[in-house]
Amino acid sequence: MRKYLFLSLLSPLFFNASDSAAGEAKVYKDGETVLEGYWSPSACEDTKGTVLITHQWKGLGEYEKGRADMLSQDCYNAFAVDVYGQG
Repeated sequence: MRKYLFLSLLSPLFFNASDSAAGEAKVYKDGETVLEGYWSPSACEDTKGTVLITHQWKGLGEYEKGRADMLSQDCYNAFAVDVYGQG
C-alpha cells in the first residue's frame, strides 16, 4: 500500500512537465515522399531559436518527440524530422 501511495505522490513531478508542452505531428513532403515530423513550439515570448532534431536509424520515435518537448520548455522551437517517410 505504501508503495502505491509513494508512486501516486511522485507522479505529478514527472508527468506535469511533459503534459504542458505537447507538440503535434506535421506532415510535409520531399519531392514525392510524404514525411511526418513532430513540431513542438515554444510558449515563451522571446524564443532562443529553432532546433532541428534528427532520429536514429530506427526512425522518429518517442525519444525524439520527448526531446523536442523538453527543448520547447526551455524557450526553443523544436522540430523532429522524419527522414524515412510517413509510417
